[in-house]
Amino acid sequence: MRRPTLIMLIVLFALIAGAAVYQLSLASRDRGPLQGPTSPGELPDPPSATPS
Repeated sequence: MRRPTLIMLIVLFALIAGAAVYQLSLASRDRGPLQGPTSPGELPDPPSATPS
């Protein structure tokens, strides 16, 4: 394997590993309550079944 190819593989691996660590740090920091339209266990209102 030529040296530039080996260097490029090492750089790509370092970038992927850095992105994975960054993603995990974001995920662990974001562990708050889910922002959604409903509370846990609450179903959204169904559309009205009465014809107009």
